Amino acid sequence: MPEYNDTQIPYVHEAVMDRYRQEAALRRVRRRRGFFVSAGIGSLVVLAAGILFFIIFPRETGSVVPGTASASLALVCFIVAVACLVRSRFIGREIRQREKKLAQIKANIRPENVSEADEVELAAHLAMYHAETLAVINEYRDNATRYRKIHNRFQSIVIIGSIVTTAVTSAAGQLEYLRVVAPFISILVGISAGMTGYFKFRERSINLQRTADDIEHEYTAVWLGIDRYRNIDDELGRYVEFAERVEHLKAEQRKVEQQLEQPPELANHAAAPQLHQ
Repeated sequence: MPEYNDTQIPYVHEAVMDRYRQEAALRRVRRRRGFFVSAGIGSLVVLAAGILFFIIFPRETGSVVPGTASASLALVCFIVAVACLVRSRFIGREIRQREKKLAQIKANIRPENVSEADEVELAAHLAMYHAETLAVINEYRDNATRYRKIHNRFQSIVIIGSIVTTAVTSAAGQLEYLRVVAPFISILVGISAGMTGYFKFRERSINLQRTADDIEHEYTAVWLGIDRYRNIDDELGRYVEFAERVEHLKAEQRKVEQQLEQPPELANHAAAPQLHQ
């Protein structure tokens, strides 16, 4: 068996790290675009809700906010919405440019040019796969952090909104304008609770974090030659075992994601056969 040395393809690892940096930058730009899109849509929703409440409750709304102030608030919401959506459009162009650059980087990673020997070529592919796993780990952790933040925000709205709604409802008898505020808060609490229960952000975050930790353990174990790789003297054999283990973890993560996408009754029905096995 030909000996494989990681220094035979240093350019592969450099290209992989460059690819990882570009992918991380692309994820940040996409999140920034998502923020502006959400802010723009949110401003339009607030504007539409204000107009709707003004049409349904003209007297109550007029007593709370004067006409001039209402027009000013509506104009501010409209300007914010337009500015955010225009900004998201410019960021979309930046995303397309970064995607083209990332595609070029991927096209330049060609470990098959390292050697004509099949086993060395396979080792080069597996070494590149091992290096690329860092990007997978960071992607899983970034998504886990994002889901956890979304869950915490919705839960904060539910907890604080529930308390505030009770207080506002109790004081609505003395302060007439609070009758308009209470429905807004109740709708916001209901939407937050529904989004949390339907999309299961907390469960997604926990599963992604667990998978990232498991993959990182396998990544480190290969370099240190511990755990399941302790008795594998051949470096190529360790990379093969590592690739099989990581693909198994990814497959398990995809199954969990599919179960979370299903309605509760279907998810319970799918999980029942596994419990009997």
